[in-house]
Amino acid sequence: MRNPKHGPLMGLACLVLALVALLLVASRPADAQFEARARWVFDGGDRWLQQTEPGQWAEFVNGVPARNFNEVGRTARFVELYTETPTATWVRVYPRRLAWKTPFDPAWRVGRTGVWAPLTPVFPLLPF
Repeated sequence: MRNPKHGPLMGLACLVLALVALLLVASRPADAQFEARARWVFDGGDRWLQQTEPGQWAEFVNGVPARNFNEVGRTARFVELYTETPTATWVRVYPRRLAWKTPFDPAWRVGRTGVWAPLTPVFPLLPF
């Protein structure tokens, strides 16, 4: 038996609420949709790239900073980084791999594999 309180108007109200929720999510700025991409761990776990502050990244090897990068682009597919040390290098960080190029070899080369990971402190807290 149908409940008279749940007629066509209730279904319409649910549809309107669902559309409003979808519009709210879709209208978020592009940079807010990708905030979770701030740490990428190489397969093996001994090396990672981590955002240290807005627009700044560092590569860590065994927990020690090894190289600094500037973030120069961000799309739905990748985060693009740039460094001049030891030579000018662009790096694109994809969900499962890196790609890189230099001015001397402008073709994008496939680099190591890894994954996006939860952000951890740059310098882990010491237990006291």
